[in-house]
Order: sequence, then structure tokens, then C-alpha cells
Amino acid sequence: MSLTRPMTRLPEPPVILRRRVPPQTEEFLPGVHPSLTSGYRYVAFPATGREAVPYFAGYMAAVSVAPGDELAVHVATRSSEACYIDIYRVTGCEDAHLHPKLSFVQRFGPVEPHRLPQSAGGRLLGPGDADSEGCRWPKVNLLDSVPNEWPSGVYVAQFCADEKPRERATHRAGEDALFIVRRGSGRPGAQILCQVNLATWLAYHIWHNRSLYHGRSDDGQYWEELRNSKASIHRPGLGLCYPNGNILGPYPPKSGHTFAFIDWLEREGISVDFCSGLDISNGYANLSDYSALVTIGHDEYWTGKQLDAVRGFRDSGGATIFLGGNLACYLVRETSDSTAIECYKASGDHADSEHGDGGESLDPLHAAAPSPLITGFTWHLRPESTTTTTGVYNYTRRPGAPQEVLTGGMFWYWELFGGPSRPKCGFTVCDPEHWVFNGAGVGDGDTFGAEIKLLGHEADGLEVEPNGPRPKLTFADGALPGTRLLAFADCRRWGEWDFGGWPAAYKETSGPRETLGSLGGFVTMVVHEEPGKGILFNAPTADWVFGLVESIDWTATRSLEPPVLPADAVVEQITRNILLRCSTRQTG
Repeated sequence: MSLTRPMTRLPEPPVILRRRVPPQTEEFLPGVHPSLTSGYRYVAFPATGREAVPYFAGYMAAVSVAPGDELAVHVATRSSEACYIDIYRVTGCEDAHLHPKLSFVQRFGPVEPHRLPQSAGGRLLGPGDADSEGCRWPKVNLLDSVPNEWPSGVYVAQFCADEKPRERATHRAGEDALFIVRRGSGRPGAQILCQVNLATWLAYHIWHNRSLYHGRSDDGQYWEELRNSKASIHRPGLGLCYPNGNILGPYPPKSGHTFAFIDWLEREGISVDFCSGLDISNGYANLSDYSALVTIGHDEYWTGKQLDAVRGFRDSGGATIFLGGNLACYLVRETSDSTAIECYKASGDHADSEHGDGGESLDPLHAAAPSPLITGFTWHLRPESTTTTTGVYNYTRRPGAPQEVLTGGMFWYWELFGGPSRPKCGFTVCDPEHWVFNGAGVGDGDTFGAEIKLLGHEADGLEVEPNGPRPKLTFADGALPGTRLLAFADCRRWGEWDFGGWPAAYKETSGPRETLGSLGGFVTMVVHEEPGKGILFNAPTADWVFGLVESIDWTATRSLEPPVLPADAVVEQITRNILLRCSTRQTG
């Protein structure tokens, strides 16, 4: 989730919470956190046309393609140099920062990009409404038909003037464009399909000045009231730029989860096909071809059709594996031309909104014809929330409860804005005999993942009764009957802990100790097995896949050199067990 205004009326927050975006130059700023430098790969790069290394920005005509489909791009520049387009397949991570490791596929060009005049001060490429309507640059066709030889996976199109392919990811946002190659129709492939959270990339991404969370004012401030209700696919840097234009922390781009998972799969020799969540929604990905569907990381934005398709897949015997947090929080819909998603969030956070609107829906279709396909919070439209699909639910509201009952956990308000890093928190095992833990070497009451801060920055769960010899689910919250609690994390004091890191002057006047940005309950690792249906497994923390690889401590926001955290052997073994167990379809 992204930063929004606190629900209570707080005084003006300290400068560090509402800082201006610093002037962007082409020079490195020594002694400053890497995320504040202009060359930082997560920040959209301003182009002058006089860069020492010519700068091109581009995006894909379609972010997901299959063999036989057209492959086309859109690219623009202020330079007069020739432009080449190199295609790579992502095969893992180069380093602990999760920069993608690339395998060269093919070079195209030179091609003719959309050329804009030089700019004295340096401006972002694209019109002011690019975030909602796209950049609208001319299309450049590369291939009439994607070759059958290209395996399903995550690919990069890189735009450059270099005489030879660079064979590495760029450090300037917009020069690399991610896309997915799906399995060809009727072709053999893996038994496991990975759903890439493209809609979430779209929701957080800013190329010019707006995301689905907030917009930037003329003086450089970001405000929720200026947010978009539409996010275009036709923008450079999707999944690679830093979300929301907020550049105070070392957090990875949204695609970092995918790169980490690919890295681990390659080392394990586990074959997985890839598609986007929108492919499942519109039927481009045929779930019946697979025994299991896995989703990872921060998979927050789903369509109603996607939710129904995934639940139907499990009901017919397919396994659903969730290795991420904040799952299916927002319902969105795809535009009729498949070039954008729409998400009309409520106009206010609560009845006492300063605008007096009481959080009414802004969706133009809501009043006319409410339906499960209308956008908004999932539980506003579906009384059962997402529990019947994911097995857990978001922290915000217990399904069917008139009041807010917190579960899951989130910890990002102060951490992401210069405060202390999150506490060390992992899962405590309460069912070590289950096959999920085979070979993991854990016993009852053991905790794993704490040293790598596995819990966070967003997680989901179910209500837990912690008393007695073993914690157990209450099932008072609509949890699927028969759900088995494997491990849990008690995050109920996260809000209080987070509050302790705030400046003293701000704490004195800020009211409640539980802030909007640090809420906690029980995060629950669960499994559900029912005759005639597929296995449902959920380890609902957004950072789960970071436990599969060596990565920097993304929560060390005050460090110029964040420490490197190792992979967690228990996280690896659990992931190995569940993927191998679900590599064949359940028959009854």
C-alpha cells in the first residue's frame, strides 16, 4: 500500500515526511543516499538531448505476448543518435540489489524513434497525461511473429545507441522495458504457472506526475487528492521505476520480487511458465494447461474475472500457491482496448473526511450497475472478501464484521520515510509435522525468518486464538473450513513500536499510538486441502521471496551501505516442498 494521510487530524508532519523531490541533475551527489542521486535506476530520468551517452525511453505495445504474436515497441528521444533495440531474457539477479541478470536474445535496428527537441533544463519524455493516457509515441514493429523458440519467461527490451549490446540492465529508468512471453497455444511447457503482478506495477508507477495513489503538485509535493483513476500500460519503466516517485528508501522496484524468484528457480532447476494477472483475467493464459498457479511479492491489484478464474482453477483441482502479501486488496478493471487499468477508489478515508464526502465511491458505473466487476475495495463488493480464493484476507476489515478487526500486518509508514527499520520478525512454527516442513529441520515453537526480517512490509492473515498448548484459528472470520495453521507471526505491537521511532515533538501532538502506517495482527501461514480441490498454500508476506536469495536489508533506510542478508534455508525448503508437491494436478 502507499502513503496516505493519517486518519486522525495530525499537525503538519516533519519535513522528512513531506520532502520535495530534489533537483535532478546528471551529476552524482557524493555522500548522499544512492536513492537521492539522479542516476538512480528507480527514478525517471530527465532528458536534455545532450547526454554523453544518448538516452532513449521506450515501452512495449503489449506487455505480454505469446509465440505468433506481434512484437512492437514505442521509443522516444531528444538525441539525434541511432537507436538499437536489444531483447534479453531475465535469468536471475546480478547482485544483492536484485538487478536483473540478462541473457541476450536478439538485436533490432537501427530504428527511427520519436524525436523531441533538445531541452535546456531536462524534462521527462511524454505528455503531461502520460500516466493515464499513455505517451502516444509512434509504434515500431520488431517482429510480425514472436518465435516459438523463445521460452516462456520475463524479458527486457533495451533501447540504446551502443554499437554492441550492453548485456546488462541500464541504470537509467526508461531505457529498459519489461515484457512477458507466455507459453504458445498447444505447446508443451511447465506444469507451474507464475502470475506476474502487472496491475500492481501499473498502479504504483509514475512516469510524469500521477499514480493511482497520488499526484505531484507544481511545487513537487505528492498529494492523495491528485491521484489518477486510470493507469496506462504505455509508459516507460513499468515495474522498474521506484513506486510513487518516493525516493527516500533503498527499496527495490516492484519487479525485484520476480527477479528474485527467477534467480532461485534457475538454481533449483524448477521449470515455471509466466503470464500476467491480466492474462488470466482476459483468458490469454489457459489455467487448465497447468497443475499449479503461483503468485509472489506484492500482488495487490486484481480484476473480478481474475479472482473468479483463480478460485475456479482450484475448485477444479489446480493448486494455488501464494508467496506474497497484501493479496487482491483492490479490484480493478481493464479498459476495453487493453491499454490501461481503471481503479476508482473511495473519495475519502472515513466519514470525517475533510471533504465531507464520507468515502463515497467515485466509480461512474457504481451507482448505475454495481457488480463484482466494478472497481474499489474487494470487500465493498464481495461479502466474503478474498478469503475463498487466497485463504486469508487483508488487514483492513474482517469479512462480514461491522467494525474493523485487524489481522495481518503492515509496517512501512516511518520505515519508508527515514525512521527506524522494522523489527526482526519471522514465523513461529505450530504444526511441524506437516509435509510443508519436511526437511526444514524445525520443531514446534521454532521461529524462522526473523534475522532477514521476513515479515513485512505488508502481510495478510486470519484471526488466531494464541492461548493454549498450540495457537489455533478462531474461524470466526470466514476462514475456509478445514484451513490448517502451519505458522504465525504476532505483529500486534507493530504500531506501538513504529510510533516509538517518531520525533519527540511529533509524538506529543499526534494522538493515538497506532498510526495508519503500522498496523498489526496475526500473520498466518496456512494450507487448505479438500477432496476434489487443489491445494491452497499461503505464506502471506510480501517479502517471502527475498528469503530465497541474498539481498540487501531493504529496511535499512538510514544506511548508505545497507547490510546484505543471506537466503533463509527454511524459506527455501518450504518453497521447494510446496512447488514440487504441486507439480502434478490433484485428481480427487
